Amino acid sequence: MADTPRPDTPPSEAALDADLRKLLPPGQWDDLEERFDRLMADSNPWARGTELEKLLVQVLRRAHFRVEHDPATADRQIDLMASSRDGTFLIESKWTNSPSDVDVADNLRVRVKEVGRQAVGVLITVAGVTGPCAARIVRYREEALIVVLDETDIRLVLNNPHELSRLLSFKRMQLEMAGRVDVGADGRYWHRPAVDTDYVLPDSTRQIVDLEGQPLTAVTAVGNHSPYVFTLDLPNVDSRFSWGYGVTLDVSLGARSESELLDALRRLNEHGWLSRHAHWTIQKADQVWHGVGARTFAAILPKWRDRLSAGSGDSSEIITLFDKIDGGWYTVTTGVDCDEARRAAEPVLSFQLEGVPVDQGPLRHLVEQFEVPLRGFYRPLAARAVTRGSSQDRPELEVVGFVTERSGDRLWTIGVVAKNPYYGLAYGKQPTSWPWMESGVLVCSLRSQHPADEPRSRYHLFSWALASAYDSTAVKIVAEW
Repeated sequence: MADTPRPDTPPSEAALDADLRKLLPPGQWDDLEERFDRLMADSNPWARGTELEKLLVQVLRRAHFRVEHDPATADRQIDLMASSRDGTFLIESKWTNSPSDVDVADNLRVRVKEVGRQAVGVLITVAGVTGPCAARIVRYREEALIVVLDETDIRLVLNNPHELSRLLSFKRMQLEMAGRVDVGADGRYWHRPAVDTDYVLPDSTRQIVDLEGQPLTAVTAVGNHSPYVFTLDLPNVDSRFSWGYGVTLDVSLGARSESELLDALRRLNEHGWLSRHAHWTIQKADQVWHGVGARTFAAILPKWRDRLSAGSGDSSEIITLFDKIDGGWYTVTTGVDCDEARRAAEPVLSFQLEGVPVDQGPLRHLVEQFEVPLRGFYRPLAARAVTRGSSQDRPELEVVGFVTERSGDRLWTIGVVAKNPYYGLAYGKQPTSWPWMESGVLVCSLRSQHPADEPRSRYHLFSWALASAYDSTAVKIVAEW
């Protein structure tokens, strides 16, 4: 007699997961690529095709397209019609064992022509297209535009539906401008054109130097991942004329790698959003690097192997760049893998502004440069933009460097780099309002500046101010002599 399971035997994790999926309606937690993988094992081509259409409807809706299933277009049937601010798309999906041939492209082209020149055909074919089919699409692109998505493309948008708009725009440009049918397997979408190496980001008017006055590319210290970035200038976006708080605006940069992150900074600079007073930090699990200047940041970021050899074996870096602009400030925050691919984890450009600009054109134009959906919202701050604190004992600082800036023909010390007097102390041993910073050094602004060739004998901690943005906090530490 077979053993009967004991009634108190706990169910397996797989069984619990399956039961949970039955209870939950489709949503953001639904793994579309996992469903696609299960369909790959289905031997019924009709069933696979039907389920693929359902997956595509979900992807399109998550990408904020308006979708019609089996719309009526003249006397011919089309699988899907989708529309967005970028246009109207007639979508035909195919899941066959062999690449789609010329007849599939010809049929779709006729349907696109019937709808009108404003429409674009999208051929979604798991197996790709034949060479003659691609040639036919290119040859007749003046009559109708047809872009192709293969299995690689499908998996991309199943993983991240928000990539769909950029993907379609890229494929359309390739067809119209280069006369080429792009498919995901070619890899062109993943490798954007290299940035002009002659183009340089603005250097900082400030410089970090050691005690002997020698320039330092960055200040290295023991530390850990934390959301803080130092700055010598921290604008207060709360209303200067009446009671009120500022607003925030968070938008994606759309960068997927280190090179695309640097390209995003180039675009920021091209449109006048990058100053000569940028501050940045690179953080790993056991060390941190602080620096000034976008050009210095662009030079040091690719040298991740040097940061590994410095004794840090962490597999990723947390990167934050701070800059001041008219009417506020912003940060760029992301994580970057420490390997050859240097993948970036959805970099975010986070603004804090004195209010919603009357002329929103410059900000809108800037965001459009990153080719991401315009989903940003101005949100009022729920509390004061800047919080401040000070220490009663004002500990003396052990200075290890200076921040200098030239004014006219005179070089001035405008900040100091000092060991963090509260680093490593247990919670409660620090001042109540002190930021919990995982950095062994502080980059401090001087309350009273002095000529660089006239260093003072002592410096002490005076006060601090903090302002939070998306996944980061800007900190201004003030020292006095």
